[in-house]
Amino acid sequence: MSRLTEGVNASFVGWSGSDLEVGDRCYILSDQGDNHVYVRWTSGQRTGQYEMMKSSSLVPDSVMDDEFGFEVESGRRVVVSCREVLDRGGTVALMQALEDAGHLDDISRRAMVSVTELRTAAMRDPAWRQVMDELGDDAMSVTREAIRLAVLTVLESDGDDEVD
Repeated sequence: MSRLTEGVNASFVGWSGSDLEVGDRCYILSDQGDNHVYVRWTSGQRTGQYEMMKSSSLVPDSVMDDEFGFEVESGRRVVVSCREVLDRGGTVALMQALEDAGHLDDISRRAMVSVTELRTAAMRDPAWRQVMDELGDDAMSVTREAIRLAVLTVLESDGDDEVD
């Protein structure tokens, strides 16, 4: 079971306020009792600041207890309590927690490679080159927008139109 104890990283899942957003990350410095913990913010606008927080506004990373109640490494590669973060903070909080933990690094790298390949393919397409020639200085921004729309269309189709 995950708990907010000293040394645990957590994600904010409470109501977004003036400078706190769902998914902002913190490090638990101490359990203050009475449903409060003392934290140091590690992401978001409050990065580096210390604060007392309600425990109900935070979701801890995944840890497990041994039979004596000591926290031990879970053996999991993913250090975020994905279901708990998603249920309490939504997709934005989950994506922020996964990003902070480095779990989106490979996907981001692959996305960059894919976009670069799409841009290269567009530049080699004779018809698209005519479009670019006509647009002059605006050619690259229009190319980016065309790629963005194509990728979003594919993602929104939810794979219904997969190409073999």
